[in-house]
Amino acid sequence: MFANSGLSVGVTSNHVAADGRSMNHFMKFWTSIHKSPQGEDLTSMSRAASYQAQEPNKGHNYAKLLEDSRDFSTIPALVKLLEVSSNPTLSTPSLICLSAARVCCANSKPVTSSSLPLPYCSKDIIKDSDGISSIFLKDLQSIEEYSGPTGEVPDDDVLITLVSKRAKIEKLKHCVKSQNYSKQANIHISSFTVTCAFMWVNLMKLHEKINGTLDDDVGFHFFVAVDCRERFLSKIPANYFGNCLTYILVPAKRRELLMGESGIVYAAKAIGRKINELDNIGALKGVENWIPNITEAFKRGPVVVVASSPKFQVYNTDFGWGKPKKFDMVHIAAHTCFSLSESRDEDGGLDIGIIVGRDKIDIFNAIFEQQLNKC
Repeated sequence: MFANSGLSVGVTSNHVAADGRSMNHFMKFWTSIHKSPQGEDLTSMSRAASYQAQEPNKGHNYAKLLEDSRDFSTIPALVKLLEVSSNPTLSTPSLICLSAARVCCANSKPVTSSSLPLPYCSKDIIKDSDGISSIFLKDLQSIEEYSGPTGEVPDDDVLITLVSKRAKIEKLKHCVKSQNYSKQANIHISSFTVTCAFMWVNLMKLHEKINGTLDDDVGFHFFVAVDCRERFLSKIPANYFGNCLTYILVPAKRRELLMGESGIVYAAKAIGRKINELDNIGALKGVENWIPNITEAFKRGPVVVVASSPKFQVYNTDFGWGKPKKFDMVHIAAHTCFSLSESRDEDGGLDIGIIVGRDKIDIFNAIFEQQLNKC
């Protein structure tokens, strides 16, 4: 709570349960229920909860009842069900989807149904005929970094937001498109591409300011997770709750990114080409080698990672109090990570979140402005 100002809503989730698109949809579903006007009966949610309590082994049937319901009502039975969630037959995703109901009963107010569909929790829609899950589990068990808790964030690190106006982004796009590099056929040049390229170069320059100059042939990589729901022959529902991701891993040598005047252009071309490849070869090409490929990239040199996406439209998450004043993603603790979201106040603008040491802010700002002025 912030006196005379507002409050901050913090959300934590485990990627084992769901990806960013799933959590974003869940938050919008929750908030849309919260802001609904009073007056409509919500009996079907209570009925569905009672059904699940009577037949606990049929979790998907109960979820289907909820999904088909359009006459939600106050739901004490549902909250009671949540409170006895130790029942091992009740899936965690189903409980997460239902937890939105707590706000209804906490205020003892009936609310109308959400305009959004309930999160789709059934995993049956995705078939693992090749045993990929077993391969992933085996690969993850061999990675030492996954064997314990993450390290603490240094006390002097601060989270800052860089507001990239639409005019700046258009300037970057023009810079890339005006170079010979971009004249190859079908290179994907978008606001996302050029912003990621810009940040890749900037964060690598900051990395060298902090850790020292690397050899020219050291391998750099850029990593971004990519939603797969619309990349299968049989489309996955947009409201699917779980992980449905592939990735793009873009390689480059230090000399290609940091030497000369065209590092951002090179980076944009490389990222755009990888996006095109993903569209052409399919989302699951080489899936059995994903984890070894990613871990090997981290061993070769620095990897810049982007989190979140402007497509999530986080500022449309409205409890009924209006859109949020500010969105921050706080888990980007590494100096080679950044978050990307749409601008709150300008169509076509972007907010870039990074965490840097307090004494490194001026260094990064200087790098940022220097690179921007090159275009």
